[in-house]
Amino acid sequence: MRTQLLFALAVFAPRGLLLGCAALEADQIHARDLAAVVSEFSSVDPETIVAPAPVAGVTRVMRSGELLSLAKRFRLSLPAVLSEICFERAAEPLTEVHLQPVLEQSLGVSDVEILDFSHLRIPHNAVLEFPRSSLLSSGYWRGRVVYDGNRVVPVWVKIKPLTAGPAMVNGGDKADHFDKTRGDKTGGDAVDRGDRVEVEVQSGPARLSFEAHAETTGRAGDSILVRNPENGRLFQARVVGKGKVLVQR
Repeated sequence: MRTQLLFALAVFAPRGLLLGCAALEADQIHARDLAAVVSEFSSVDPETIVAPAPVAGVTRVMRSGELLSLAKRFRLSLPAVLSEICFERAAEPLTEVHLQPVLEQSLGVSDVEILDFSHLRIPHNAVLEFPRSSLLSSGYWRGRVVYDGNRVVPVWVKIKPLTAGPAMVNGGDKADHFDKTRGDKTGGDAVDRGDRVEVEVQSGPARLSFEAHAETTGRAGDSILVRNPENGRLFQARVVGKGKVLVQR
């Protein structure tokens, strides 16, 4: 149980407990990534995969025990005392430059005015998807960031509502394709962007609870992005009730 709780703390604990994280461009941690921090691994084929990379917004901590186990695997001699190594996915802030062409292509117009959007970091070379069918009459638009083929992060954008016309018709129908029943709020057991939420982390029998801020909006069952106010890290959690989210490891 102690090991599981330490793992949870490694991901969600304040920044001061961890060293600076090395940025990863790929979906795997390679020997070259280790060698950049621990020189003894430079003798290993740099393309050798040693562990999965963390998802965007989450850190991956390799502690001394894991490093020593890897060293034994590659028949390396490491110092008796090792510092933990922290990895995170290389990312950049989501900006209007990323969003504008995607939104305009989806709607088939060139006058989309962006009012607000998810202020998060996205992996390099990620693909943005905003289906027309998810755009509400209020201008609130849910989308997603896809990277590494099948990894997905929910995002949203608020645009100035457009006048109904050819570009606003779904599949050539005359009816407005917006979902007029939902509005900006998701309703029910929901979390809105900016809400202060109670986070529960479950790792086997271990439990860890703290408060954080929602960076995206979701209803019960949805996966949203949450930011730890103590260290600024983003992580994914599932909405389980009004103002409550869950992380299971």
